[in-house]
Amino acid sequence: MRDKNYIRIDNDWLFNVTGDEHPEEHVYASLKYHEGQKWTQGYNAAVDFLREHEPSFIDADGYISVPRHRISEVLDPFDRWHALLRQPHRSALHQEAVDLASKLTEILGLNDFGITDSLLWGDGRADSDIDLVVRGRRNAKLFFAKAAVLYQDPEFDRPAPDRLHPPSGTNVPNWPDLLQRKLHMGCFRGRFFSLRVVLANDELELHPWRSTGRRDQLHFRIADSADSLLFPCIYRNEQGDELVDYSVVFEGVFRP
Repeated sequence: MRDKNYIRIDNDWLFNVTGDEHPEEHVYASLKYHEGQKWTQGYNAAVDFLREHEPSFIDADGYISVPRHRISEVLDPFDRWHALLRQPHRSALHQEAVDLASKLTEILGLNDFGITDSLLWGDGRADSDIDLVVRGRRNAKLFFAKAAVLYQDPEFDRPAPDRLHPPSGTNVPNWPDLLQRKLHMGCFRGRFFSLRVVLANDELELHPWRSTGRRDQLHFRIADSADSLLFPCIYRNEQGDELVDYSVVFEGVFRP
């Protein structure tokens, strides 16, 4: 199971896979669609909901962990993308996604795209976003090297803070400032889009992070932000220490 995959379980609920490291019999994930409706109440509310309705989906540490034997379908963003490219006729939104990827290739040099969220399993709605993913650190480095140039193109614009809210269940008083730094979130032809990164198979290094449980203030001088569009988001200093964020609030925010 890879980050940004989606899984459908036997009662037709949809979850998005979070991260690349999972227990042998379970998959870490977030609830995304429940009985045909998008889950908008955030991760903690989903934990409470599943603890009541599907208690085996919550592990001993209180995280959502979907039993593998309940999975009926795995949806891969890259398989879906290649299938879309082979289709002679696409939905209007899928065509817009292809146009967006073409522009990202033209302006930034990105390649190896996938598509996720509602356009992964369906045709979306009139107000749907376009959520793309690219594979490999090469793409991440290209993006951060050139992203500011993207918004000089007339088809791209920065999102308004009152239109795009912080992750559900989080309190982020300086969200407008953080959002302006998130160049992987924007508008293409007036439609909101996002771009995130997953590691290629030969880049994958599995190692679990564990919190110390302490609440500290520290100084952390960032030397490398290339992995800040992964999940979890990772920043490194010159000594190779890793600052790891599971909240996605600080995804793609900081620079060396």
